[in-house]
Amino acid sequence: VNKEEKVRFMQDIPQPDFSDLPLDRYIFAKLPYQMTRGCYWSQCAFCSYRNTKGYIKRDVEQVIDHIQTMEKRYGRHIFQFIDAIHPSILRQLSDELIARNVKIRYDAYLRLDKEFTPELCKQLRKSGLKTVLFGFESANQRMLDVMKKGNSPENMANVLKNMHRAGIQSILSCLIGFPTETKEEAWDSIRFLRENRAYYYWVYIVHFGLISDMCQEAERYGLTDIQTDTLIRYDDTGF
Repeated sequence: VNKEEKVRFMQDIPQPDFSDLPLDRYIFAKLPYQMTRGCYWSQCAFCSYRNTKGYIKRDVEQVIDHIQTMEKRYGRHIFQFIDAIHPSILRQLSDELIARNVKIRYDAYLRLDKEFTPELCKQLRKSGLKTVLFGFESANQRMLDVMKKGNSPENMANVLKNMHRAGIQSILSCLIGFPTETKEEAWDSIRFLRENRAYYYWVYIVHFGLISDMCQEAERYGLTDIQTDTLIRYDDTGF
């Protein structure tokens, strides 16, 4: 068994190898790629990424070198970034993609960050960004504060509009049943989704599951009767 060690530099992680996969048998073969590790926010109470030590990233030049090699090697031009990318890093990536005239489509997991201005969203679309998955979670300000999302319904609505107007599809994840959430607070999220229906493609409404270290601050989050000896596994849909 190899000794477990922390990866210090993303540059040390080699280019992904998909040569043993029958990519020709996939109707829609998106190649996954990891540009960063950790999370630049890393505060959301419900998340298993919370309080991770450090946020590391690859050099943008290496990212694009890898993508161009994979595009040629596997005959695929659609990529999925599977990490939480800071807007400034995504701006650098889009700058380089445009400068090198790289013609790909890519999707990403992002945070509804106020730095996604109309100008940046247009640039991202020009560089090939097509679809984004956002952790929207809630449209109630108290719940956003309890979750430590560092966001507001107003800002999230603005980002969704900026993405939509730039031609980028947004997919949302909405979290219902976070500890102490009331029925009326949950309905704030549903109302937000209805009022802003024109600006996103679809939404996943998922229930809360304890996968972080929230139990270490049980009183803060209103958690009671935590039964660690009777763990419940998610069903095969993951929700």
